[in-house]
Amino acid sequence: WGLGSPLCTGLLLSHRTVMASTRRLTPAQRAATAYHEAGHAVVAYYLGQKIGRKGVTIVPDANFDGQVSLPVSSRGRPDIERTGRMRLLAKKHAVVSLSGIEAQRRYRPSSVRNYHASQDYRNAADIIEYFCESSEELDPYLRLLHIRAKALIQSPAIWGSVERVAAALLERNRLTGADLRSLIHATT
Repeated sequence: WGLGSPLCTGLLLSHRTVMASTRRLTPAQRAATAYHEAGHAVVAYYLGQKIGRKGVTIVPDANFDGQVSLPVSSRGRPDIERTGRMRLLAKKHAVVSLSGIEAQRRYRPSSVRNYHASQDYRNAADIIEYFCESSEELDPYLRLLHIRAKALIQSPAIWGSVERVAAALLERNRLTGADLRSLIHATT
């Protein structure tokens, strides 16, 4: 988490592609990706984070099937600043990271593979480990944050927003922050 780190300059949550980017997603894979990215985006919004310039997309690139761009308005270095404010930012980051796979799982459990969200789990662990003294503490902390992400996705208001955002992603492939806000407010 150096000066160019996601917490310092912005966050890009992505659903990792395991094959070359030239492959085409099947309709089922595309839908699962839309729900995964919608989960990240909607939970980020509900936790007070803004969607960045690149917005939300399910257009595959060389590394990912989809992405959510989340700029972090407050600069900080968790490796140096271990304050309550920084811990809260880290917890939000981790919950948003873990929400994508929970949305995908709720949408279609059979679409989840063991490699899905591996980058999301690493993102969550990387930031939370700054606030833990050992892996003995890190593992249960991450489990708790994963439970929190799952609970948010299970919330009727949030799930309704995820469904609306996923449908729009399937229709348009890409959404701006304004598009996302509009879709979320239409479901609340």
